[in-house]
Amino acid sequence: MSAAARGAEGWDGQQWSDVIDVAVVTLDGLIEKHGVPTFIKLDVEGFEAEALAGLSKPVQSLSFEFTTIQRKVAQTCIDRCLSLGYRRFNAALGESQTLIGHWAHADEIVRWLEKLPDQANSGDVYCSL
Repeated sequence: MSAAARGAEGWDGQQWSDVIDVAVVTLDGLIEKHGVPTFIKLDVEGFEAEALAGLSKPVQSLSFEFTTIQRKVAQTCIDRCLSLGYRRFNAALGESQTLIGHWAHADEIVRWLEKLPDQANSGDVYCSL
């Protein structure tokens, strides 16, 4: 993420230079420990696809953060969500939590993401069964 942000429009001044070690747990592991949630919100700084890889059964709804400098990560996440059975998708820019106005098929969300200018920066994709 840090390398992708370097020099990208809309990401001026963003730097992540600290390194920390964190324990890794899968979504399946969290569900096993705490039960099945109704909603999962993923915001793991560019590792959303890896996090979704640790989910083997869908929950009712989930969202994941996307960035315009890592659109391929969002595409990978959408593909994973389709494979899990999600069929309704929506999206919001930034922290607005204002959805695009209707639930859409994954293809429409992918086209919407592709058309966003780089300076749109980030937002969330929402997926529902």
